[in-house]
Amino acid sequence: MGLTGMVFSTTAIAVGAVVYWAKTSTQGQEVPSLGRRCTVGGHVIKRTRTMRSTHRLAPALAVVFVAATVVAVFPPKAGAVGLPPGTTVVSPPSTVASDCSVDVTKPLYDWLNSLPEGTPSNPVEVVFAPGGCYQVDGMLFLRGFTDFDFNGNGATFRQTFRKPGDTKNDPSPPNRPPYCGSSDFPNANGSRPPHMDVMWFIEGGCDLVFENMDIEGNNTSGRGSAIRRAQDAGIELAGVQRGLVTNDTIHGVYGDFVTVFGLHEAPTGGPSYPSLDITISDNTMKASGRQGVTVVYGQRVAVTGNTIAGNIPNAAIDLESDVVAGTEADINVSNNTISGATWLFSARTGAHLFDIAFENNTVGVWRVQMHPLTATAGHDITVGDNSASGPSFWNKPWSMAFGNLATVLVTGNSVPMAPPTKVFVHIGTRHASTDVAVQDNILNPTSGSPAGFLPTPVTAKQNVKVTQCNNQTADGTPLDTTAHPPNRLQCVSWTPAQPVPPALPEFVTT
Repeated sequence: MGLTGMVFSTTAIAVGAVVYWAKTSTQGQEVPSLGRRCTVGGHVIKRTRTMRSTHRLAPALAVVFVAATVVAVFPPKAGAVGLPPGTTVVSPPSTVASDCSVDVTKPLYDWLNSLPEGTPSNPVEVVFAPGGCYQVDGMLFLRGFTDFDFNGNGATFRQTFRKPGDTKNDPSPPNRPPYCGSSDFPNANGSRPPHMDVMWFIEGGCDLVFENMDIEGNNTSGRGSAIRRAQDAGIELAGVQRGLVTNDTIHGVYGDFVTVFGLHEAPTGGPSYPSLDITISDNTMKASGRQGVTVVYGQRVAVTGNTIAGNIPNAAIDLESDVVAGTEADINVSNNTISGATWLFSARTGAHLFDIAFENNTVGVWRVQMHPLTATAGHDITVGDNSASGPSFWNKPWSMAFGNLATVLVTGNSVPMAPPTKVFVHIGTRHASTDVAVQDNILNPTSGSPAGFLPTPVTAKQNVKVTQCNNQTADGTPLDTTAHPPNRLQCVSWTPAQPVPPALPEFVTT
């Protein structure tokens, strides 16, 4: 039947070496699918759903039943996001080993790039072997894919030996413009980065889901990596539009768990072709060689409901651009559990930075720095209602530093403090921020602090517009000072502009 000959049925049917599935039901029957319900970036994803279909079993299908004489009923798939009834469902052929007995980078890469494109009403779901194991020592480079759900189905994707550039001699991906809505860069020759081993490198494309995967790198120590490996992420979304990474486990990578970047084949790394509408939700991520989640060029990005933990040598959440270019805007980091990183949240970036919210996270230690380069002032930052379990434990006098920013609200946070870190918020002196409000925070001295030690809510130069109000210890001891000019101790009622939630892939039902 070939790769495009899809069989529509409520069971899996063995046809030759390939197993095909279809998300349909018999006439008039309701078929509940497995899964759960969650909220992502303000949208409700119904992972428990009921589908009704008008598809009937075609006569040709009955012939297949007789000819194949094999009807294989597999264990239920891991819960997928809501997909329309017309979804075409495929699984890798038997030539792609699913027991981690051999490196399958090349055959899996070739097979994935042979699949037809999906559409919003007829997306393609790639379902991997339930509980299987795929050894991917190289890079799965997917360029210009549209309307795909990559459902790991609980399978493991394991890097046993690093093979940077493993796919460089394979046929090039199909020639098509990778950035949705643009006719630029139609030629795919040379588009692959030759020396990375990013396991899932997604170049352009739109309306993509990566779910129910266990991605294992071979950086077992989870500590800092050599420069040549620093960009080797578990998943990199480069110029992707409407992408969802959810319900995955990512650990032991040499670079980041997830990197959000611009179209890499565009000039200077693609600041003019950023990733747009990216949701990273409900994942478990542990032990990396660089960062946790990194946004380089991205707009409308939500990082929510994740567990990010363990041996992260740099920042758990990082906004970065090494050159003055591009934008990082409408980014919401909320409801995550974060521990084990040197920095909690870092934004030392050359990109234009605005409408950022870091809210309702439960964290280990509190170390935050946000300082765009001088040519790219940032604005509208909210840090609110977060809870830390321990003090900063380092030699800095402050827990959080802001530079070159405007309209910043730090409110409702609960953070332990201990010497030598006395200052909660420090406003940069060389490129000072302005219109900063620090209010309603609980800053509690740890039990081992010297007698009389009380945290300072904020320090700033006299000419900086700073408000502090209602900051106190857990037992109600006031902490606000009168070190600033009159009227700066009035509570503020304004709120910085809030991030716009990302759009989900078009085919995901909500």
